[in-house]
Amino acid sequence: MDGTAGASSIALAEQVAAEDRRLGGVRLLDAGPVLDVDQQVVVDHERGPLLVLGASGTGKTTALVESAVSLVRHRGVPPECVLVLTFSRGATRTLAERIAGRLGEVAAAVPVLSVHGLCHALWAEAHRTDPWRVLTAPEQELRLREVLEGSAEPWPEDLREAVGTRVFTRELRDLVARARQLGLDPADVADFGEQDGRPAWVRAAHLFEEYLDVLDAERVLDYDELVHRVRIMLADPRSGDPLRSRWDHVLVDDLQDAVPAHAALLRDLVPPSSSAGLVVTADPDRAVYSFRGADGGVVARFGTDHAGPGGEPAAVHVLGTDHRGAPVVSRSVHGLTAAMARPFGLPDWRAPRPGRVRDGAARLVLCADAREEATAVAATLLAAHAERGIAWHRMAVVVRSRGPEEALLRRRLGRAGVPIAVPDDTPLVDEPAVRVLLEVLETALGPDEVGAEELDRLALSPLGGVDPMELRRHRKFLGASDRDRAEGGLARVRRRLDAVQGPSRRPGRRSRRVAARRRCCGRPGRPQTGRSASGRPRSVVAARPSGPIATWTRWWPCSTWPVVAARVGAVPPPQTSSRRSAIRRSRPMHG
Repeated sequence: MDGTAGASSIALAEQVAAEDRRLGGVRLLDAGPVLDVDQQVVVDHERGPLLVLGASGTGKTTALVESAVSLVRHRGVPPECVLVLTFSRGATRTLAERIAGRLGEVAAAVPVLSVHGLCHALWAEAHRTDPWRVLTAPEQELRLREVLEGSAEPWPEDLREAVGTRVFTRELRDLVARARQLGLDPADVADFGEQDGRPAWVRAAHLFEEYLDVLDAERVLDYDELVHRVRIMLADPRSGDPLRSRWDHVLVDDLQDAVPAHAALLRDLVPPSSSAGLVVTADPDRAVYSFRGADGGVVARFGTDHAGPGGEPAAVHVLGTDHRGAPVVSRSVHGLTAAMARPFGLPDWRAPRPGRVRDGAARLVLCADAREEATAVAATLLAAHAERGIAWHRMAVVVRSRGPEEALLRRRLGRAGVPIAVPDDTPLVDEPAVRVLLEVLETALGPDEVGAEELDRLALSPLGGVDPMELRRHRKFLGASDRDRAEGGLARVRRRLDAVQGPSRRPGRRSRRVAARRRCCGRPGRPQTGRSASGRPRSVVAARPSGPIATWTRWWPCSTWPVVAARVGAVPPPQTSSRRSAIRRSRPMHG
């Protein structure tokens, strides 16, 4: 959800601040880049609206980050009074990381939000006692389908066969979204339909009104409706003026990704009469979110939307140095974009100076479709390997995103005999080994708050090394009653293990291992014992230690983690001559 993207970015900055405190405030912060003259103009801007134009690689985002750093560190602006906005979840995360790397602990107070994240936070604050929920796109489509099925008004004859299909529902969802992005109400859509002689639009407007009634009754909102409601809230002086007064400076990255409603929200947030500083970066050639309503024309209209008190347009500044690509790459890319139509009223930003001295060779190939493009890539790689002797591992193919085009490229390369090695981009937190360690950490930090299902999953994980049959035998050994069996999980195991003492009820080898794991994850404050790798008794810390220490201290006496990590290739296998250890390493991994 984009509504939670802003909260996750703030949480990231708070994690950096917590790490700073844990290290006693000692952290090597990023010294910052060396800015060119054009970027320094952006950083030194003080008041009024400023539009920063620049081609790819000219350092627009870098200038924006350094502006935030300069405001907080050098000008004495409170960090909570600097608002940083962007239009996608990935861009929000990147900006939050870069600002946190430059400001350290102070960055936790700088709000870095997506537009949807800002609207979600403002709406939740205004309705704290009666919260609303934001629908995801599939949920929005489901609500529209339910309203469509329950609507009794007939549709025009030429659409009746399509009514109820998935494609038809998707078209209705796009119509509702575009209407809200343009600030239109159902009555406005109906008026357009009557003026243009489109009865389908009139009928869709009635459905739009029914859909809004359903959302109000359920107290839910979709994303476009959320932005629309926040705009209404900002238009009211009683609620809008206190919100606008929170921020002295608003920094916006990649304005070309904004839909018209986002641009209008920005105008309501920083109106022309406002004294707040406004810095916006944009590259109209990179408007890649047009499928969701992004309009590059909002960049051309920025000067008039944020005109000064005397009607003078907002200032425009162009970044003129390409810091990213080699000169030959810059000439190829910018020579292609120079032939495109330039938005009216904007200066030329498409011919930046090369910032690198080192040059190379580049070839620009224009392809009609994805198939022709894949064929050209395969032919280029084959020629480089066969004619120039370049090894396969010294070649790389960079794609913009994973999708049908990437799959087509992989198939074409495979048929051409080009070896392919696709890097794994799975986040570290989703790796199976890391996920198990995180579950162990949660159990160690709060064992009393862990439920039976979590304990079952942890015991059956590769780190626990307990298979379902072993867990079942252990429960049978404990002699659980029918009532306890109905509860399920290891909750009853933890209650009964303390009673398992003495030679009369001495558990077997497998049960002893599970009992040792129980002792390792027991309650803090009680002295616990386990056995070390050498077999000697070892005491476990009774007080609650820090996270990583708690994990290893509570789990290590009975852990098979080095063996498990060696199996998945995380660490080299432990070197030991013990026959028992060798047998344990050869056992299949359960769970």
